[in-house]
Amino acid sequence: MGLSQVEFAERCGFYQTYLSRVERGLANPTINALEVIAKTLNLTFFELIERVAQMQTDEG
Repeated sequence: MGLSQVEFAERCGFYQTYLSRVERGLANPTINALEVIAKTLNLTFFELIERVAQMQTDEG
């Protein structure tokens, strides 16, 4: 989306530090948080999960 982590966090209504921890695997987001993230990315919850799973497959 071309947003900084701070800008994306603001759009989600989260603290940037929280999103940073989620991104680094140090925090486990709730389903509600994942829904907010997906909506902000213009994805469905399931599309977000599929993309994350694909990224993990590509890395492994």
